[in-house]
Amino acid sequence: GFPGDAVTGPWDSAGKTWGDDATRFHEEFSHALCVLVCVDDEEHPDNRVALDPDYGPDENGRVPLVSYRGTAESVRRREWLSVKAAEILRAAGARHIHRSDLDVYVSHPMGTMRMGGDPRTSMVNERGEAHEVPGLFIADNSVFPNGLGGPNPTLTCQALATRTADAVAARYV
Repeated sequence: GFPGDAVTGPWDSAGKTWGDDATRFHEEFSHALCVLVCVDDEEHPDNRVALDPDYGPDENGRVPLVSYRGTAESVRRREWLSVKAAEILRAAGARHIHRSDLDVYVSHPMGTMRMGGDPRTSMVNERGEAHEVPGLFIADNSVFPNGLGGPNPTLTCQALATRTADAVAARYV
């Protein structure tokens, strides 16, 4: 196995790997299945995005500093899901389970209300209006056809929101 930081759980190793272990881990990565455990976090008064006093400004301006600490309930949920994920992987035949925690993970979930012309395979039409609820417009990245990686969707989401706003204005203004 890959020695990692000691973390109690149903995984074989955890944390960062170095040297030969990291090389072996990387060589075997094409045979790996990664599972991301994601929970809704409660508010925590210390969580914030601020300007980093030690870095910047650079050519893009000031550098953000993200401060995050999960509540006890958020940590409990994440731990429970991590154990379940490891149990599922083990039951599916995984020979080695490595847990790698990220302090902050930024994701762009999208694609839950697919845009398309066929109400049988999509939720909204090309203007972002729900097929089954006239007058209900969806103007975010949930109308994307999928959420499979790729570049940051911010500009595309803004363009879709603008187009949807134009459709709403054309109908009601």
